[in-house]
Amino acid sequence: MVIQATGSTREKSKVKAPCFRGSLNPEDLLDWVGNTKKYFEWKEIEDPHRVRFTCTRLKGHATRWWEYLQKDRVLKREEKVTTWKEMVKRIKGKFLPLFKEFQNLRQKDQTMLEYTDEFFRLSIRVVKEKRKKNWQQGMLMD
Repeated sequence: MVIQATGSTREKSKVKAPCFRGSLNPEDLLDWVGNTKKYFEWKEIEDPHRVRFTCTRLKGHATRWWEYLQKDRVLKREEKVTTWKEMVKRIKGKFLPLFKEFQNLRQKDQTMLEYTDEFFRLSIRVVKEKRKKNWQQGMLMD
């Protein structure tokens, strides 16, 4: 998924926002999130327009899931998701099956080697910047 730009200025450039079809490949999702964020920065799009626009870039299973999620929230008398940050959190929770497991990973009764192995196994599904923080938070502190 690549943002394509042509032309020499923002006004003359055509930038195409990427689509997401609900792939369970973590690289596809993380690339899509990153490229969509770059698109918003390029076009200077802010919330809540980000969520409304992103809905047009969801396809297939992803769009059906998103529509169900929003309708279900209304039925439960909850507010619809209206911020980009919350939308990304929900999408990752759905399409990165191990994302929550990674966020909740703790050393517990594992050896440091076992904990570290499990950490790296799960970490391929999350953004690099969060890896170190999550590893440190999960260690047993004396």
